[in-house]
Amino acid sequence: MNASIQRFQFVLGLILIGATIGCGGRSDRPETFPVKGTVTVNGTPLEKGTIKFRGDPSNTASTGGEVVDGVFAFDATSGEKLVEIVATRAIPGKFVEPNPGEKVQATEQFIPKEYNRESTLRADVQSEPPNEFTFDLKVP
Repeated sequence: MNASIQRFQFVLGLILIGATIGCGGRSDRPETFPVKGTVTVNGTPLEKGTIKFRGDPSNTASTGGEVVDGVFAFDATSGEKLVEIVATRAIPGKFVEPNPGEKVQATEQFIPKEYNRESTLRADVQSEPPNEFTFDLKVP
């Protein structure tokens, strides 16, 4: 066999071995676990909103997802979490004009601050299932 072909095959083999060993190595990302649950407002499923699980109030890193028809599901790291829930609703009869000539229904954040900015909600995410949480919010 030609020496240049042998050299090419050898180099190609090294590249393939390196790619195999290099791929699938340890990730620097923390391990996450599935969480799911429900959010109700005065006993009624929250139609639409967002939920965040924050590990440390001084840290802006968080995980979360959408709440749809009172149900949420996403992955989070283990440990004690501060939970923040946000949702908006239409303000009847009020419109805003984001662009000239374009009217859009005005909305307001209606979930009280003790469930978001100044949350008192907590969740303890475990490395073993189930990680199911229920949040029943009381809104005046």
